[in-house]
Amino acid sequence: MSDIQSLVSQTNRQYIKFGGGTFGMLSLDFGELSQKEINALLSGDEGLKLLYDVATASEKYLYEASETALVRKESGARFMISMIFDSNGVVDTSLNGKDSNGGYTFKPGGSYDGHLIISSEGSCQEVDANGSLISKSRSSMVFHELAENYERTTNGIDYHGQNGQPGAHDIAVSRENRWSNRSLIPGGIATYNNPNNYRNRYMILNIIKSQYDSTGFNF
Repeated sequence: MSDIQSLVSQTNRQYIKFGGGTFGMLSLDFGELSQKEINALLSGDEGLKLLYDVATASEKYLYEASETALVRKESGARFMISMIFDSNGVVDTSLNGKDSNGGYTFKPGGSYDGHLIISSEGSCQEVDANGSLISKSRSSMVFHELAENYERTTNGIDYHGQNGQPGAHDIAVSRENRWSNRSLIPGGIATYNNPNNYRNRYMILNIIKSQYDSTGFNF
């Protein structure tokens, strides 16, 4: 929930609501504000606008901060990805727009149309103007990937642009450039580091994988 709240300015977080259940259902409650007042809020807070876009879309989304991504292969077979071995700590899947490989390398788990998983313990770095590595904010990672997933899932736009039109990645970069907490390199990282060691986690990872492969999880 903190990842989602971090996308929105402090004063506007009052409008974010989470329901109960295994996964907190996101909604926005603007109370008695008029549509004109709501539009003014959205135009002044790109993070709130992104959440509004996702929350009001007809497609079904799932966001997770986790060290395992329980997704499906393009064939539909269940597949678990450990963030220890992932190259950037992000698994961004959609049933609609194609991914960066030009296909559907992984598809959402469960019955979701868009499914985004970001490592809960990993961290990324980017390069500053002096060429030095600096920490990249987690909120900027979440913002970019969620914006990209929205473009692929709801608008059906592929990761890469076609015929001179921007792709989902480029649109997400443009959105981040309008966001108050934008990073130095929107949509880009220099390094990804995960503090976990497979030797210390292989038993629990194997249990999760075995359970997911055989029966799946109800989510």
